Parts: sequence; structure tokens; C-alpha cells
Amino acid sequence: MTDRAQSGLLWLVGDIGATHVRFGLARPTASGFRVEAMRQMRGDDVDGLEAALSVYLDDMLPARPVAAALAIAGPVSGGDAVALTNRDWRWSNAALAERFGFRRLLCINDAEAQALALAWLDPGDLRSLGGGIAVPDAPRLLIAPGSGLGTAALIRTDGRYIALAGEGGHATFAPESELEHALADALRAQHGAHVSWERVLSGPGIAAIHDVVRDAQQRAPSDADAAEIVRRAAADDLCAQTALATFGGLLGAYAGDLALIFGARGGVYIGGGVAPAIADALALGPLRARFEAKGRFADYLRAVPTAIVMRPHPGLIGAASYLSAQRDEGGLE
Repeated sequence: MTDRAQSGLLWLVGDIGATHVRFGLARPTASGFRVEAMRQMRGDDVDGLEAALSVYLDDMLPARPVAAALAIAGPVSGGDAVALTNRDWRWSNAALAERFGFRRLLCINDAEAQALALAWLDPGDLRSLGGGIAVPDAPRLLIAPGSGLGTAALIRTDGRYIALAGEGGHATFAPESELEHALADALRAQHGAHVSWERVLSGPGIAAIHDVVRDAQQRAPSDADAAEIVRRAAADDLCAQTALATFGGLLGAYAGDLALIFGARGGVYIGGGVAPAIADALALGPLRARFEAKGRFADYLRAVPTAIVMRPHPGLIGAASYLSAQRDEGGLE
């Protein structure tokens, strides 16, 4: 992504999450693309996606991107109407393209974008959590806990990468320990009979785990959010440390299940906004042990590497990768 840009062609790339909105400019190059001018803003600070785009593009003047790709935290159906899952933002792709002068505006799932980014990352962009050596060209798995929980697989076929996005975060949570069953009961009381993995493996999930840990230790509930719990853990608060360890164990159990489902011998990579912030807790906690604890297939999983994606804004890299592939296939001017 560092060779000379081709002509003056310029694309806009975005990563539209429930908490943060990120933008960048991508310049096509002979070997792919280069992403620059990356900016982040809080979704609470802007009145919708159109307003956020206006702020960013006004700052980037006189740059005029001719096409755009947005990685969004929600399902992508291919239609014109788009909505986020965990923020009340809706828009029309056609209307946005007309408003900002894009010849094409494409949306992909944010976990799909982060999976596509895996093909462009260097070893220094990752923090290993153990395991063996990745099998070349074998499927890779991306799990992204943030405000929600994204999942996608990356597969190489016919010399190109394809990301398979799903809604695995909404599969049913499978508690094992007494504490985990108490967590499931607490979440059912809040959200109804179906408790998804996203309710557990997310920023709000850390807060829910923290409350259950406090209850088990006969302490009053706390209104601390995930960021505050991380700060308390760093200050040696036992409840906060136990909550992060429990989160890591559950993440490992979930990741191990998906690794078996996808045959992810190319590795399991943990993206999203949560994991880099608690990398030490994940590395020192039970994540890897729970990942491998799958009975007769423990040896199979022992060989699968796991790592945290530490590079900032991988969704922007994935969105640029998607546009680059569209260009190479003749679907983008």
C-alpha cells in the first residue's frame, strides 16, 4: 500500500459503527491502494451520517472522491436503504451519492471489511495470543467485539480474497459455569428469552458481566461502562479484573466454536474496539485455554493461531480493499 498512487483518482472509505465514525481517503496504486487522512469522530457528536460526511469532506477540500465504500455495523442486503443495528441511523445510498458527487457508493458489513483487511496486515499489526503456525491460504476468521459483535471469514480462492460476512453475534449464548448461567439469567430478565453472544461479547457485555461478578461477591450493582471497568481493572479492582477474565474466557469459547465451524486453520483474529484496549487481560487470562477446550478436537485447535488486531482503523483498509477489487474486476470506474 505504499507504492505510487495512480493518476489523481481518489476514493472515500468509511467505517460506520455504533459508537465511532471513521473516514479516510484511499488512492489506488499499481499494487492496490494507499489509505491516508484518517479521521475519527463520535457518533453522538454528529446528527447522522450525512452530517458526519459533510464535516469530514469539508475538512478535506479540495479533495473530491469519485467513489466511496462504507463498512457499516449492520446487515447489508444490497438494497438502497441502509440502517445500523445499534444506532438509529438510516440513509439512502443513492441520495448520499448524489449529495456528495460519488459515481458509486457501496456498503459492506464492517466485519467483512475487517476480514478483508487481514490480507493487508503485517506481523507487527498483530499481538499473538498463542497457537501454532497459520496454514497458508486456509480460511481465516475475524471476530470483532465492540458496541456489538461482528463475525466474518476470509477465504482465498482463484488468487483473490473473499470475505464471508454473517450475523454470528446473534447466535445463542452457551453458558457453562455457574457464573455464566447467572449472567444468562440476568440478560434474559433484561432482554427476553433469547440471549445472544453479542449481549455478552461486547462493550455492554463487559458491563453486564461486571454486574454479575459484583452480585456473586455480594456487592451492589455498578453503573460503570466498559471503559471505566478497564480503568478499574488497571487499578487492581478485583471485580473488574474478574469481569475481564470472564469476558476473555467466553471470547475464547466462542472463537473456538467458530474456528471449528469454518475450519479456520489460517488463524483466528480478534478485531473491533474492545480487544486492543484489554490486550493484556486477554493474553494473560483464560481465552486460549477455553479456545482449545473442545474435547476430541483440542489438538486440532491447539495448532490454530489466535491474535489481536492492533492496527488502528482496519475497517478503512478493508473498505479500500473492497473498492480495489471492484476496480480490478471492472466494476468501478
